[in-house]
Amino acid sequence: MNDLASIESGVTHITVSDNCGNENTASELYFARFSQLKELVIGDNSLNGLSALRLDGLSGLERVVVGSNSFKNSDSNSELVVRGCSALRSVTMGSNSFASFGVMEIERVPLLEELSVGDGCLKNVDALSLSGLSGLKRVVIGSSSFSNKNGAFSVVNCTSLESVEIGASSMGAYSVLSVENTPSLEVLSIGSNAFKNVDALRLNGLSKLKKVEISADSFTNKEGVFELKNCASVSELVVGDNGMKLFGSVEIVGVPSLETIRVGSNVFKNVDALRLVGLSKLKRVEVGEDSFTDKEGSFELTNCASVSELVVGNRSMSSFSSFEITTTPSLKTITIGSYSFKKVGAFALSGLPALEYLMIGSDSFSQRSGHFTLTSPSVKALVVGDGSFSQYTDCSIHDVPFLETLSIGDNSFVASSLELKNLNGLKSVVIGRRGFENCERAVFESLPELTSIQLGWSALAFKDIDNATLVMKSV
Repeated sequence: MNDLASIESGVTHITVSDNCGNENTASELYFARFSQLKELVIGDNSLNGLSALRLDGLSGLERVVVGSNSFKNSDSNSELVVRGCSALRSVTMGSNSFASFGVMEIERVPLLEELSVGDGCLKNVDALSLSGLSGLKRVVIGSSSFSNKNGAFSVVNCTSLESVEIGASSMGAYSVLSVENTPSLEVLSIGSNAFKNVDALRLNGLSKLKKVEISADSFTNKEGVFELKNCASVSELVVGDNGMKLFGSVEIVGVPSLETIRVGSNVFKNVDALRLVGLSKLKRVEVGEDSFTDKEGSFELTNCASVSELVVGNRSMSSFSSFEITTTPSLKTITIGSYSFKKVGAFALSGLPALEYLMIGSDSFSQRSGHFTLTSPSVKALVVGDGSFSQYTDCSIHDVPFLETLSIGDNSFVASSLELKNLNGLKSVVIGRRGFENCERAVFESLPELTSIQLGWSALAFKDIDNATLVMKSV
């Protein structure tokens, strides 16, 4: 751009219009002589013949804006360097600019408040390090940027940073993500297909962090660790479908403001424990299908005073052998899908004063002998699908005065005895084919409102033993 040479060195604003400088034979623009420059604006589809943009030591520079589709015809050796600009507050680049550049450096810009990168930018850059930028508040990376190389993204010692947003398919091949000493961070949002080779995401001691959102198909390729610890302000955790699917460890502790946990399908398949303990504001836990599937493990929901709903999708936690829910006084609904918790040998719900609806799908709790106990007084409906609790040896439901409907599917509780006692509101009982087929003892006692019992083929047929017992009293 020959016109640049004619500009006086004392200029404070430089604007390159759209569609300019694309035939320039020089490989680099030099701005060092513009010592008083405050603003640099480059329009759309401009300077496409250049292979470097260096803004170094411009102490008065406050704002840099690059439009879309500029600096796009270079190669992976091209460089974008912003260094030693002590007054710089914002850097913005539009979509597809610097698309093939291989180097991006931002350092010694202590007042930088915002870095915004559009879609399809800097695809060949293998490292973005934001370190010691004390004024930085917001980082936005659009979709499909930093996308071609295995690399590292680090945000360290950026004490004013409030938000980091990474778009879909950006940094998809990166293997390192580090977020450290960012005490003002409030939002971490990662789009789909990002950080697929990263094996750890540790969020620890981020006292102002409010929301963590990991979209689908991110962190997918490596076994790894996810930690959300000592983040006192986090209210929402979202992990999308297939996210972190090979990770082997999840730890969620010290997050007293957490209200929602939403885990998608095919997530955390190698994790052998999900423990939610002492999360006083937690209201809803949702796990999609086919998550936590590959390891025998345990689920614990304890001392979570505000939780009102638990949803576990089909086949999730299918190999877990322990299921514990205690001291959750606000829990109103439990919904468990099919083929879940197949190895659990004890199902007991007591002391849950708000629980009203318990729904369990087919073939869950199906591979172990065990005991089913329900004594939570507010339950109104219990629905169990086909083939669940098929090897359990006893089913006891008593002192649940608001229970109105009991529905047991085919081939459920096949080997179990049955006790229904002190159920003052129970109106109907439906037991499908072969339900309680090998029952040794069945008790129907103190069921004053019961008007209907429907039994499928061979239901309550009783085991062929001399002391098989049927008790019907105050029915």
